[in-house]
Amino acid sequence: VNWANFGVSRETKRKRALIVGVLTVLMVAVWITLFYFWASFALLTMGDSAQISSLGLYIISISTILGNAMLAQFTISIFDFYGFRFKSSKDKFYVRFIALANVFMVNLADYAVV
Repeated sequence: VNWANFGVSRETKRKRALIVGVLTVLMVAVWITLFYFWASFALLTMGDSAQISSLGLYIISISTILGNAMLAQFTISIFDFYGFRFKSSKDKFYVRFIALANVFMVNLADYAVV
């Protein structure tokens, strides 16, 4: 139980939900921008030389891992900001959000690389 989040008005919750939605869209846009740059770099260097191609693939792999970690940390922060009353509710929404975001990012990565 998160006692500090009891007594928060519905209006405050709505404002927080709007802020969370806007920040989520911005976070995904940042991730797409960072990932797409390295994905296109990997595609452009694919046939040049083995060293450059390997470097591009290493960079895209690292950017994917860092992007996922960044999104997970961001999700924890915005869910804490929203103010769930019960930890179990927050955890349930966290798992759903991360699963949905990762499916979206994997599909985007496949689309960008192919």
